[in-house]
Amino acid sequence: MCVTGILTIFTTLFLSEKISKPIKKVSEFAKQIGDGDFTRSNMEFEDKELDELLKVMNKSAEYLDKYDKEQKIFFQNISHELRTPLMSMMGYAEAIKYNVMEKEKACNIILEEGDKLKDMIEELLYISRMGSISEELHLSNLDLREILSSCIESKQATAVNISIELICDFDKKPVMYICDEKSLRRAFLNIIENGLRYAKSKMYITCKLINKDIVIIIENDGENINDKDMPYIFQRFYKGDKGKSGIGLSIVKSIIEKHKGNIYCENTNKGVKFTIIFYNLNML
Repeated sequence: MCVTGILTIFTTLFLSEKISKPIKKVSEFAKQIGDGDFTRSNMEFEDKELDELLKVMNKSAEYLDKYDKEQKIFFQNISHELRTPLMSMMGYAEAIKYNVMEKEKACNIILEEGDKLKDMIEELLYISRMGSISEELHLSNLDLREILSSCIESKQATAVNISIELICDFDKKPVMYICDEKSLRRAFLNIIENGLRYAKSKMYITCKLINKDIVIIIENDGENINDKDMPYIFQRFYKGDKGKSGIGLSIVKSIIEKHKGNIYCENTNKGVKFTIIFYNLNML
């Protein structure tokens, strides 16, 4: 009886050690990830559930490592983008102070640079809210042609100044959709601004109802997007060879998807085409 009891104790201790040891290793790996070390683990376990858990944790570590690197690159880029208008504003302010430049001209440039800075800060604030559960859309049944027309009108002066012609092709009848006007306007403006940056002479903006789907096309006649950049242009923090800050198009994608739509980008013989589709008049 005594021998049996001793054997039972040793068996229990052995099994406990066998079970607790791999769990302790997994726990240490989780702490390592929590401390910001995303090095993947090459441990293997006989237990199928633990082995599956480790695979999931390695996948999470890989994602976090990628996100961390992208974020560092993004902040390097954005610090440069924020510094550029600030330095310009300071330079023209000094020009006014020492009377080395016409005051009105310098003030206009300072205001323009201030607007750029404000836009970048607003995009940073928006991207910080992307994916937030608390973010609410203020929905109304609106004519998308009117939202696009308003965006085009606000960028008309910019287009004229850089000799870009904005060519519109809208349905004659209203193209109604339940949407958040403010956020959808931001998405359209971001694509139009992106197109103006690369267009050579023309941009084409289409808004039509096709077989109950709303199709919006914004196309520019600029250079094609590099093949290596194309798969990543909507990815947050990704900045291609000629990209600006790595924010704008990720915001566009987020907004369109929140409105139950999809956005695609492709190179064409004309240049680059963005296509937004709200399928079968989806209502939010």
